Amino acid sequence: MSVNKKIIETEAAAEGDFNVVTYTGNGSTQSITGVGFQPDFVWVKDRGDVNYSHYVTDSTRGTGKVIITNDTIAETTGTNRITSFDSGGFTVGNSAGFNNNGADYVAWCWKANGGVTSSNTDGSITSTVQANQDAGFSIVKYTGTGVNNATFGHGLSAAPEFVIFKTLDVIDNWRVVHKDLANANGYLILNSTGGEVTALGGDGSIVRDGISATTITCTAGSSTSNNTNKSGDNYIAYCFHSVAGYSKIGSYSGNGGSNSITGLGFQPDFVMIKSTGSGSWFIYDSVRSVSVGDNAGTANARPYILPSSSNKENGATSYNVNLDSNGFSMNTSTTDLNVNGTTYIYMAFKIN
Repeated sequence: MSVNKKIIETEAAAEGDFNVVTYTGNGSTQSITGVGFQPDFVWVKDRGDVNYSHYVTDSTRGTGKVIITNDTIAETTGTNRITSFDSGGFTVGNSAGFNNNGADYVAWCWKANGGVTSSNTDGSITSTVQANQDAGFSIVKYTGTGVNNATFGHGLSAAPEFVIFKTLDVIDNWRVVHKDLANANGYLILNSTGGEVTALGGDGSIVRDGISATTITCTAGSSTSNNTNKSGDNYIAYCFHSVAGYSKIGSYSGNGGSNSITGLGFQPDFVMIKSTGSGSWFIYDSVRSVSVGDNAGTANARPYILPSSSNKENGATSYNVNLDSNGFSMNTSTTDLNVNGTTYIYMAFKIN
């Protein structure tokens, strides 16, 4: 084990790497404060009666450039979305998806490198990277070459365990690679409730066994497939690995009843969960309390939001997840969270 990797596994990230904020839109322009640092990856979702999409903006691509987790559309650009990344938060314009008057929003915010990128030549593809090595997070932008088993550098000092990526130029699915998926070239689709997909034939993929401490391997697929490495197409990849006391990327087996997932080493403030089979993606956090559904007003009950859907948050009892001192727990047999013998992957963070 390298010295750098050992340090990352045994020390928590520096303060100011992840936070969750909620705010109410004013229909004009406003500065969203309280993040505590300048965010580089901001994921915004409305919480209320109007079902706006999930909007993802990052400082590598720049303000106003949006991709949508519940849709396959290409990157779009607008002037009234996130207009700046600020020292303690971000500023939004009057776009309805970010700042509709009276609408309630949540923003999940990660810090990379303050918008400062560098050219990375670790792989056969030169990538544009901004990395927060202490927090195990990097934003990678690269252009496909169409060469099978091409590689690109991710800028971290340990191998990513969870990678979310999207083609920016054309309509195509989001792809998610997780260290605990069953197949070496398997992936999940963030904008879908479907199960693990194994890339076959002309369908290119990120090769999980090709993810190293310096590079990620991507296959080319067919000349007509957008996949992960079509020649001339631009891609964005959000790369994460676990950091002791701050983040944990792992999996658990459902038991059909009361199930406590422990060993995180901290009480999570954000958990994203997905069955490796058919089932929804779920996001829970410690900032939003239940104000709707069967658990309204219940202490420790956390409402969920579905990344693959534009639906508002919900606090239905059958999907309740508790955020515990060393993990998270549930008391449900629902297909999406805890079927006996089914594998579920997760990514968890602590606000710091």
